Parts: sequence; C-alpha cells; structure tokens
Amino acid sequence: MDGLNKLGAFISWIASIPMEVWVGFGGVLLTAVLTAITSAYFAGRDFRKQRRSEAIAVAFKASLIANDLAEKHREFKDAKNKHKAHNDQRLPFWSFIKVKAGRHERITIEPHELLVFIEAREYEIVRQLAVLDMRHKAVCDALNEFADLKRELRSRMKVGTPAGDYMLNAIDVSDEPAQIILTQMAALSQSTANLLPTFSAEALALCVSITPALRRHLKDNKIPFFAKPPS
Repeated sequence: MDGLNKLGAFISWIASIPMEVWVGFGGVLLTAVLTAITSAYFAGRDFRKQRRSEAIAVAFKASLIANDLAEKHREFKDAKNKHKAHNDQRLPFWSFIKVKAGRHERITIEPHELLVFIEAREYEIVRQLAVLDMRHKAVCDALNEFADLKRELRSRMKVGTPAGDYMLNAIDVSDEPAQIILTQMAALSQSTANLLPTFSAEALALCVSITPALRRHLKDNKIPFFAKPPS
C-alpha cells in the first residue's frame, strides 16, 4: 500500500507539470522516467506476490508434514498402549503397528522455497525446515521398509494359534533370514517410536513460528496461521 501511495503521488506531480514542458527532449525524458518507475513498481509487486505465494506454499507443506508426523505419533502411541494392555510376551510391540495399503509418501520442501526465509534472515527457520524435510523422509523410508519386512516375514510364517485378539504364527528357529527380519523390524519400530515424539513436537513448534516471521518480513498480517501452539 505504501508503494502504491508513492506511485500515486508521483503521477499527481507529473499531472501538475505545464503542457509545454512535455514538448521536445524534456517530454521524452519525463515519459521515460514515468515508464521506468511504474515498470519497476509493478515488477516489484509481482516479485512480492511470487515470494508471498512461495512462502505460504512452504508454510502449508510444513503444516502437512507436522500433521502427518503427529498422526504417525498417535498411531505408535496406540500400538504401545495395546501392547501394554495385552501384556503377552509372545506378542512383540511391532506386531501392533498397522501396515497401511500403499506407500508412505514424503512431502518435499524444495530449496527455492526457502529463499523468502533467507531474505528475511530467518536462518534458524531455514535450518529447521531443512531438518523437517529430512526427518519426514527418514520416517517415511523407515515405515515403508517396515511394511516390506512385515510382508516378507508373513511369507515365512506357518499356521499359528489364537492369542486373544491376535494370531500367533510360528517361525522355524533355524530360519536365519526370518530371525534377521525380526531383529530389523524390532529395531525399526522401536527407533521410530522413540523419535516420533520429538519430531512431532518440534514440527509443530516450527509451524507456529513461521507465520509471525512471514508477517514481519512481508508486512502482511493477512498471512494465515497454519498451526496453533499447544494448549
């Protein structure tokens, strides 16, 4: 709005210049100055619009990642609670983790989307967004690998016996590949369960900090909040 007011004042000044001044070289010069200023203004406005759009896009992506990490955290907490409630040593923790159809798709934050935060000198937000991107990839990769291992393990299972709401499947103790799979699944599930609380909490805190930073830099209080601080 401030730029628009300045442009309007300049145009009003041009309109007050006597008509004879526009004749000859002076008129050409003034016309050139007016053209240059208005072109620079609208180019700057388009640039700001582009930066604003990119900033909102990356803030939205960050909120999607935060929501996904929070949902995965809830699912792991639910699995832990069910494991504890059954209190059956024959049922490992990983057996309560649900495997969904399809793959866990990573949400990617592109490097050029961080430019607005670099311009704003919000270097800590830039660092946190880069970390968030890597963390989401790591979690998705871990869960996809877990799903692949679980499917492979099922192919090695024998007919099992009921154990409450679950079915215990027998594995030949001499089946070394199956034992390796079991070890990998236990490690993946436990490490993911340990990391998700931190990943989820820090992702939410980052999303809460993004909007105030963008509003300050872009001088636009209409930029929406994509996350609310925990109550």
